[in-house]
Order: sequence, then C-alpha cells, then structure tokens
Amino acid sequence: MSSESEHILLDLSGTDDRAQAIARAAHGCPEGYTAVAKKHMVGQTALTTGFMLFGSFVSRMRGLHEAVVREIARDNPHAVLPLIRAWVEAVTIGLYVLRNPTYVDYLLSGPGDNRPAKKSFQAMFHAVREDAGQLELVYRQLSDYSHFGSLAVRNAHSIED
Repeated sequence: MSSESEHILLDLSGTDDRAQAIARAAHGCPEGYTAVAKKHMVGQTALTTGFMLFGSFVSRMRGLHEAVVREIARDNPHAVLPLIRAWVEAVTIGLYVLRNPTYVDYLLSGPGDNRPAKKSFQAMFHAVREDAGQLELVYRQLSDYSHFGSLAVRNAHSIED
C-alpha cells in the first residue's frame, strides 16, 4: 500500500478513443451489480433490515455508476465529479460497516439510545485506511470540485483544438 503522500495515477495509455473509454467506464454496469445482488440476495427467506440495507447499497452503487457513465457520455464534468463523490461516500460507508457492523443500527434508525452516533467521513476514512489508503485524498479533490473550490474553477475551462 502506498503512503498517504504518494499518488497513484490513473493509467489511460491503453485507451485508444473516447468510445473505448466510455465502454471501460460502463464495464460491469448493470450486470456486475445484478450478479452481486443475485449472489447474496437470491434464496433469502426473511426480509431483514440488514438484507434491505445491502440491497440499498447495491442499488445506490449501480444508480450512481450508471449516472456517471451517462454524464461522461454527455461531456458533463459538472455532474460527473459530484456523482463520483457520492459513489465514493457509498463505498466508504460500506467499507466502514464491514469493519464496524454495529454502525448498521445508525444507518437504519439514526442516532439514539444504544446506537452509535453518526460518524464523519474523516473518522470513516481513518477506520478503512488499510483497505483504501488513498480514498481520503480522492474524496478531498472531489469535494473541492463539488463545493466549487479551485478545482471547480479550473475545470470550467478547456482548451479546444
């Protein structure tokens, strides 16, 4: 695992054209999400809250993935980057729940007696750093873009041939 200060860059050298890049972005959607849902949900005999939470995660991840691909195809980075930020939030919460299963109680019922308090993303990033060490760095950049920081200002401009 890389240290927090190291950046691993996305390698797009094998992508020949825009259509190929969009096809790569769409890979596994919706089929991959459907396969995950079928593997873990088919045959369940009881409709439990945990079962419903899992279904909600899969549904949200698929919907966000489809929206990201759609907006990439429409050349709309103003939607793509905030959608990816929401996708990263869902991934982070999912990883956090795997390490801290009692957090399901908060997700299903909110704060209250004998339930954990809401966790900040900062706390969740710290808890899942062994699984996704650079997630916080990516999230910070996506947040800067989503909340109209310097990245959003720069992204509004492009050089055309």
